[in-house]
Amino acid sequence: MTDKKEMNMDNNKIRPVVCVSRCLGFDHCRWNGDTINDSFVNLLKDYVDFITVCPETDIGLGIPRNPVRLTRGGSEGEVRMIQPATEEDCTIRMREFSHRELDKIDRIDGFLLKNASPSCGINNIKLYASAEKGSMIGKTSGMFAAVAQEKYPHAAFEDEGRLHNFVLRENWLINIFTIARFRELNKASKISVLYDFHARHKYLFMSNSHNKMQAMGHILANHDKMNLTEIFQEYEKGLMELLALHTSIPRRINVLMHMFGYFSKELNPEERQYFLNILEEYRRGSMPFIVPIELIRNWALRFNTEYILNQIILEPYPKELLLLSDSGSGRNIKR
Repeated sequence: MTDKKEMNMDNNKIRPVVCVSRCLGFDHCRWNGDTINDSFVNLLKDYVDFITVCPETDIGLGIPRNPVRLTRGGSEGEVRMIQPATEEDCTIRMREFSHRELDKIDRIDGFLLKNASPSCGINNIKLYASAEKGSMIGKTSGMFAAVAQEKYPHAAFEDEGRLHNFVLRENWLINIFTIARFRELNKASKISVLYDFHARHKYLFMSNSHNKMQAMGHILANHDKMNLTEIFQEYEKGLMELLALHTSIPRRINVLMHMFGYFSKELNPEERQYFLNILEEYRRGSMPFIVPIELIRNWALRFNTEYILNQIILEPYPKELLLLSDSGSGRNIKR
């Protein structure tokens, strides 16, 4: 029997651990001494535990400092970090710092890094043939970000520029809070809490991948063939693979219809048609997901449908973080 405390995991008490670029409002540490006052990062401060990092400052390049760039060089053509103004090669210092800093951290649920940074940029960082003036020869990851992605391949990575997009922001929030909930759950070391976690995340997981969700369920169904540590490890592997897939409008509509089925017979024809009209607007991209979800929540409350009310998809992260502003095409989540 699942403990009531396990069933009522308060979403607002879950605080993901996020490694964030220090220049995003924490310190004036950019190459020119500036900081970036990011409103979303400021909002996040009440809901996540930040670990700040400024790799270029932390390896001693100073504030302000001459910019660095990434080049392709050496006998093996490896990526190097060069400061053109001084001709200093910062590669070894940056790599050693990145490994040392990340090794000190026991747990990271996500990364929120400065875009276009030679140290922190997740991808699409300009790569040059040399430190001399010349054209770009390709794109790569920032040096710190590359080590972070190697050490934490299943953490939720985003940069602050992409999080202006509504859907990318929502996917990142869903992932860091889901990963954080699993980390808290893992402390209990009880199979019952893992069953409850899976049941409460059913529709959230379905919106990413029905097949992956079923595969994770099969791990639980065959729990007698593995010890508890192995079960949690296998389940975590499946969870990270599922979260990497994100969601899509068709899958979300399928989930909404499943949930709608719990009380559709109790509704009058006008209410049923209204819901279908809302789904069509959502399918066309003219309605945010929160609208049909709130309808589902309202009916679940009205008919006291406890199973639906316990579903994490109704509030996968604190509702205070729900911002509808985006970059214009931010609700297009077809993949």
